[in-house]
Amino acid sequence: RDEVRAQYMPIDRKKIAGLVPIVAECARNGDETAKQIFKEAGMMLAETTQRGIVLSECKEPIRILVTGGLVKSVDLWREAFDNKLKHMKQLRSKKI
Repeated sequence: RDEVRAQYMPIDRKKIAGLVPIVAECARNGDETAKQIFKEAGMMLAETTQRGIVLSECKEPIRILVTGGLVKSVDLWREAFDNKLKHMKQLRSKKI
């Protein structure tokens, strides 16, 4: 643990991004902590996406394009992303 902290703190985005394939492999092999990391990432991405939609005042359906390293791990975060967006949409519908 101390070795990891020494190597990755303060946070360097490139170094953290380099960990993604390792964590993804762990998640695919059943590691619950790794799975949770991707679940939380999917939910956070959904929240960010929702904020962007609201700020743009977009009323039409939109397509969301995923690029870069996220594509390689979409199987690990997509369900959480979709569920969070659906949940936020339901909450918005109830407020109207």
